[in-house]
Amino acid sequence: PVFGERYLRLVSARDVHVRREKELEARALKTLAAVVNRHSAAIAGYAAVLQRIDVLLAKARLAVEFKLRRPVFGKYGAPLKCVCARYVPLCASVERLGLEYTPFSTAGLGRVSVLRGSNMGGKTVALKTLAFLQQLAQSGFFVPAQRFETVVFDSIHYVGATGELVEGLSGFGLEMRGFLAAYADAGKRKLR
Repeated sequence: PVFGERYLRLVSARDVHVRREKELEARALKTLAAVVNRHSAAIAGYAAVLQRIDVLLAKARLAVEFKLRRPVFGKYGAPLKCVCARYVPLCASVERLGLEYTPFSTAGLGRVSVLRGSNMGGKTVALKTLAFLQQLAQSGFFVPAQRFETVVFDSIHYVGATGELVEGLSGFGLEMRGFLAAYADAGKRKLR
């Protein structure tokens, strides 16, 4: 098909308008970039505040959904105490099975405590619960307990084994190796 003179005039006018539009866009982007650059510190501050608000809102939602409470931090050396603490991953599994979860409570765990009891008596779950609460508390979260009193630790180690042979070691051997590594790490830190 042959396009007429009117069509060619319109195409030419369109090209002029497209060029003009690109020039205006470039000028607007340059102006906006200059404004953003002048206020970049303030914008970064606003972004940081919005990020903090977003994190706090997420923490608040978690606190409501899982009935979390604010941990209480005492002076270094104060005993750990918890009332009706829940290890949330296990609690959810137990509830999915239609069983009742029994919360963990303890009063006065010191710097060195011995946890003893029969096999399948809940010792591992008690330790996992304490480690879970401590990690949450030191990360700035509320905890799944009616009350949790603790201190801030320089480091947290959880030593456990699967019970299978690895590198010729039994489960107990793996736990001892993990304990010795954690103990050596703690020895490198200045004790208060």
